[in-house]
Amino acid sequence: MGTVRGRPLLAGAFLGVLLLACCAGLVLAPGTPHQPWSDPVTESPAAATLDPAYQRLLEAGLVEITREETGIIVALPYATEENFMGRAVYASSRAFAVPELVDKLVRVQARLQASGYGLKVLDAYRPYSVQLIMWEAYPDPVWVGSPQRGSSHNRGAAVDVTLVDGDGEELEMPTPFDEFSPRAHVDYDGASVAARRHLSLLRAAMLAEGFVDYPAEWWHFSIPGASRYPLLDLPLPAPASGAGR
Repeated sequence: MGTVRGRPLLAGAFLGVLLLACCAGLVLAPGTPHQPWSDPVTESPAAATLDPAYQRLLEAGLVEITREETGIIVALPYATEENFMGRAVYASSRAFAVPELVDKLVRVQARLQASGYGLKVLDAYRPYSVQLIMWEAYPDPVWVGSPQRGSSHNRGAAVDVTLVDGDGEELEMPTPFDEFSPRAHVDYDGASVAARRHLSLLRAAMLAEGFVDYPAEWWHFSIPGASRYPLLDLPLPAPASGAGR
């Protein structure tokens, strides 16, 4: 798969990006002030930062997914070089999403924990500008959302997850995260018995709480009606000191 390592954008490409952003109704500034999160999970002291990027995300209606508050492990490959592009495109490994999604995710975590398992978040809200970088690296709409429509990740309405055991260790799945091949399809039957069982457990818990899956990627789930949320291009904040993510 393609690897992009810091290629400069041409002026023409930049103008094209602006045009796409306008057509997509891109929100470049904070939107409606954040309403209280309905789940009885409070914001941790580590998350209560004065980081302007963090504040803008809250003002745009997103909330942070933290292990301290939810029990869900958060580790975003896009904040490292361990991804299909081979370079970090996020400022930090901090995950944000709309409250509706986080409410559902907390309920999924409770379901899984009752059986000795848990969730690990691999991606959540993704700035639209990062979507453009991904499209440049791998312009295939099966695997990367086209900039013309944007991704539900750009709306904070999708999450990429995997299953972990009681010690927080990732369990075998049909493929690694972001393997763009038919083996990543949810109906692929050539995986090991263990991988198929783990995926079945993950999907059953996610679908039971109202998530919508994506047939081409076993790790990707969104909430119904994701398109009603605006596209956002607000950067992720810097790492939270002492947050332990």
